[in-house]
Amino acid sequence: MSHILLWYFLRQYGLWFMGFIGVALFAGFLGELAELLRINATGKDFSFALMLRLTSYKMPQLVSDVLPFIFLLATSGFFLRIGESHELLVARLAGLSLWHVLAPLCALAFVVNLFNIGILSSLGSKYFATYWEVRNAAENRPPPQASRVFGLWLYQDRPDGYHIFHARALNLESRRLGKVTIFAFAPDGAWQARWDAPRAAWLSADDDDDADGDAASEGWFWRLEEPTETLISGKEQPATRRDFPIDLAPHKFGQRFPSPLAIGFWELAELIETAEALDLPSQTYRLLWHQFFATTLLLWTMIGLAGFFGIRQAAARRASGGHVLERFALVGGLAIGIMLFFLVDFLQGLGIAGRLPPAMAAWAPPLMTLLLVAAALWQVEDTR
Repeated sequence: MSHILLWYFLRQYGLWFMGFIGVALFAGFLGELAELLRINATGKDFSFALMLRLTSYKMPQLVSDVLPFIFLLATSGFFLRIGESHELLVARLAGLSLWHVLAPLCALAFVVNLFNIGILSSLGSKYFATYWEVRNAAENRPPPQASRVFGLWLYQDRPDGYHIFHARALNLESRRLGKVTIFAFAPDGAWQARWDAPRAAWLSADDDDDADGDAASEGWFWRLEEPTETLISGKEQPATRRDFPIDLAPHKFGQRFPSPLAIGFWELAELIETAEALDLPSQTYRLLWHQFFATTLLLWTMIGLAGFFGIRQAAARRASGGHVLERFALVGGLAIGIMLFFLVDFLQGLGIAGRLPPAMAAWAPPLMTLLLVAAALWQVEDTR
């Protein structure tokens, strides 16, 4: 009997879950389409078919972003339904505890987040990149890989110290750099020399067999054209060219340090490894990696929160003259769930800013809130 009830509840919950996914897709589609229509009214020349296409590219990322809200709303609707029909009361009289009812919902959340990690995040990142490729082409703008980047700074370890590479302009399509400066430092941080050049090329050893020194054997290098070397003494020495080896390939710079929205789960490990090998900040990407897994705890929190207030609502309905606030417990649960989501997002933002370690910023907020919700559920179950 209990297994039949649990499967029945899971089917009912699945209907609510799929229904709210449909609502989220519909609302998100209309919102994104309205935004494109607004942009089109400012002088763009997008066809309606193109706007529909661009809007559809945003949908996988939208579903991934609003999963906690979908579970919160679906669980609230589910408990409202089984509370009004007295099915929850029948289940509890049949010997099912609140934990029995919540367990299959949490199992579903776990499976859904695995799908989100393994498939939906990759689809979202792929179509996010496609969105901007299509939109840039429609607006006759160059793709990001061919755009100019100002203020590029790179760090490169060397056996005799380290180099700091700086370029004011970069075209990744032609691999050309402008207004280049390279600083050489000793292992103790003492400045040794500086090279300035109006132009440079980002080359590989395969591009030129005549690379200087270490650059010929280390893969990639910057070739400064007509550089001027400034020594510690202040003396300047012009030259025809100078090659400096660098670990980072230009295609990795253009493709492996994108917006977090354009990164799928399967790309994160390589991106983090590349960033740390070059001594570049990787907190955002490490936090994103932990967030993928910590989202399961947040989904469980939303389910437990909606379950707690759903039980209170059902109890208030059965009791004659229940307190007014208890009658609107489900509305309170939705409000608290939304506030909780933004609180978790704020605390995780501290991890991006470097105020908290990425693992702590990703796991601590949902874990603490889940424990609080579990304690509240235990209290409700013990006093039934």
